[in-house]
Amino acid sequence: MTVARDTTKGAPPERAITPDDLRKKFAEIGGTVESTRQAAVPTGMALGVGAVVLLLLLAYLFGRRGGHKRSTVVEIRRV
Repeated sequence: MTVARDTTKGAPPERAITPDDLRKKFAEIGGTVESTRQAAVPTGMALGVGAVVLLLLLAYLFGRRGGHKRSTVVEIRRV
């Protein structure tokens, strides 16, 4: 008869997990997430502003093209 072994990394905990253990771990993860978010905000803002400028430029250019495409040419001739 063979005994099943735990193949996960690290040893299983010797004691039960308490709510305080969970709170500490969540606070640790939350701090990491917050620092990462603060580092990413300037990049995100720059990308957002760039996307808005690009959209405005494309709308302007397609609007100009549409205006030229649909404009009526009136030819006046003298008899």
